[in-house]
Amino acid sequence: MKFLNYILSLILFVGATASPGYAQVIEGKSARNITVVKNYIRDGDGEAYTSGFSTYADAAGTSPVDGTGGSPSSTYAISTNTSLRGAKNFLWTHSAANRQGEGFSYNFTIDPSDKGKVLQLSLEYLISSGTYADDDLQFWVYYIDGGNSKLIPLAPYNLKNSGIVEKFAMEFQTEGGASATTTYRLIGHVATTTATAYTIRFDNWNLGPQAKLYGSAVTDWVAYTPTNGAWTANTTYTGFWRRVGDSMELEIQARTTGAPTSANFTIKIPTGYTIDMTKMPSTLTSYQNIGTASIQAAGTSYGGAIVGFTDTSTLDVWSLNAAAGSTHAYTPVTQAVPNTFANGDWVVVYAKVPIVGWSSSQVMSSDADTRVIGFRANNSATTITGSAAKIVWTNTDRDDVGGYSSGTYTVKVPGWYDVDSSLYMAATPSVDHTMQIFIYRNGSAIKGFLHRYKVAAATSTGISVRDRFYFNAGDTIEIYALNESASPSITSSGTFNTVAITKVSGPAQIAASESVNGRYTNTAGTAVATSITNLPYPTKDFDSHNIYNTSTGIGTIPISGKYQFNAKFITAAVTLSTTQAISVYIYKNGAVIDRAVMVGNGASNAYQVYTSAILSFLAGDTFEIRTVSGVATTVLTTVPELNSLSWARVGNY
Repeated sequence: MKFLNYILSLILFVGATASPGYAQVIEGKSARNITVVKNYIRDGDGEAYTSGFSTYADAAGTSPVDGTGGSPSSTYAISTNTSLRGAKNFLWTHSAANRQGEGFSYNFTIDPSDKGKVLQLSLEYLISSGTYADDDLQFWVYYIDGGNSKLIPLAPYNLKNSGIVEKFAMEFQTEGGASATTTYRLIGHVATTTATAYTIRFDNWNLGPQAKLYGSAVTDWVAYTPTNGAWTANTTYTGFWRRVGDSMELEIQARTTGAPTSANFTIKIPTGYTIDMTKMPSTLTSYQNIGTASIQAAGTSYGGAIVGFTDTSTLDVWSLNAAAGSTHAYTPVTQAVPNTFANGDWVVVYAKVPIVGWSSSQVMSSDADTRVIGFRANNSATTITGSAAKIVWTNTDRDDVGGYSSGTYTVKVPGWYDVDSSLYMAATPSVDHTMQIFIYRNGSAIKGFLHRYKVAAATSTGISVRDRFYFNAGDTIEIYALNESASPSITSSGTFNTVAITKVSGPAQIAASESVNGRYTNTAGTAVATSITNLPYPTKDFDSHNIYNTSTGIGTIPISGKYQFNAKFITAAVTLSTTQAISVYIYKNGAVIDRAVMVGNGASNAYQVYTSAILSFLAGDTFEIRTVSGVATTVLTTVPELNSLSWARVGNY
């Protein structure tokens, strides 16, 4: 059988290498298990063949011209080295000079079955020497088709700096249709004018169709402090939760140090999540058996308890041992049922509930956790004294994983985090009084900064602290501050008083298959100028990647692709002659790319102006909406559904 497997593998390998691409043959336990994986790069590790890569020097620019020809000074060569995989890899050498426009490329031809498909490029790399800056090297594909040739950026396409061996995965979509050619050129391009010397080692190049792996999402257990339990007196809550597919599993303990509040026992699931009632067999709440509980009351243990829920965020507990076992009906646990709770008693709950918006089928990533996890808040009314006090932020701008509550941010995903905070205080100090700000982890200061007053007079002063730390799941992050001066206070401000906590991601960026979309409205009755002027849409409905700045009215594209834009507004009644008009424009990088016009009819009317277009954008490109009217008195209506801007990524570039 082994001999048969070998012969079949050899046949498949020869057949595959005779096609435009190449193949990796993996031998299974039987002939049925032989798998052929297409790889359009013949020698991805430099071990067996002439590499097929070549260097080029295009005109200096942030993007390549065609990735071939010229007289490059940089080199890309097979190197005998064991720092990645095997005995060889590829070494890219950038000398200590401006090499913008240079790079390396590889010609390949796809199979007809891969026309119009998303292909994935993956590789491993190591910054081997020198100083490499983020995004100096970018990856593109050049579609070779005579006069119809074009550049296609991969998504993502920026290579990041790192001190370890990294795996980098990118995607792009090939041209479709019967008339589309099948020839392409992969390009690694020096996009910046960096003049420092560095070398990068590459290995394990794979380019071809890639299957998406699906599975059920299961996370580690995360600590949280349950809030809003009905028992507030003499009761301490601790809890853990994790995601299992479309459901949340919870383990919670409520421990009493005396008589608890006279009320039914209830407890909250983590903030920001909602029990999905559509996945429950009944609309009844309290009688749903979604878990079990253990109880100790008056020093006696009671079993036979089940967990239900009173609403889509609150759990309750029902005991079979009501009235000391005189009945066999389940009865809500209270401060006196199944017995009188006192010091040293407890309720331990295990429950599992489906969560709105979760699905058990998820695309799984084995390369990096690329989720955007961040928190930002502003303003505070915290009372400041000469002793350090926790700052409680009154306005939450964004909290991606629901980690913030009452001045405390609880880490949900372990990793490195950037913590940045600033405060603006007013006080009447004496000379050498200090104003101090701290970052706290789990109740202890880990970073501090101080300002020392040198003038004894009423003054307002700003102070900030920032640093990067590693946090485990369940760790807490808080900002504390003090001011030794007389009558210190935090000045109300949403711009001077801020905190931002951001998880540091790996080198992977937004994937080509990720959705990017947003919608904003205008309810301000904004005037439409008689010259072409930016029209902001200040009210956010949703924005998947927070790419639109409501202050400037400008959005920045996070990933290359085709985008569907819709921009509309309706004016209050205004008189336009037949030679006057109102126009709306879509601008890309400061230049008009799409326009719609509404011409007047000489009467007083409310005019609706609307444009819709599918446009190509590269990562980093900007967009904005601009308007102009032939009449100076033109203003927008204040109805939000009549004035809106929306966009959605609908395909690859």
